[in-house]
Amino acid sequence: MEDYSTIKIKYLANLAERFAVISGGIKQNQDKWQSFNITAEAIQAHIENILDTGKEIEDLKILLSEKLSEARKLKEEKKLILIQLEKRAVGIHADDETKLNEYGL
Repeated sequence: MEDYSTIKIKYLANLAERFAVISGGIKQNQDKWQSFNITAEAIQAHIENILDTGKEIEDLKILLSEKLSEARKLKEEKKLILIQLEKRAVGIHADDETKLNEYGL
């Protein structure tokens, strides 16, 4: 039996494992299942679909993590520029509070 622990989403792993177990029973009792047009190959297609979905989700999680890391770096870079602009605005309009309000300061 395959190891479905590579799927991090437990309910998908459990579902794939249940399909695998039922597939084993179908293989052992093929004569009883022929009239239903259900084959072990059809069950395997369901398992592959579940595995593909689990892999896709894991890939998306990795991509999301990378993008969040990029966003944190971008925030720090842009924050420095923003602080510099705010200081310049204060320097230009230090004596005029209404002008500082226009900058949200």
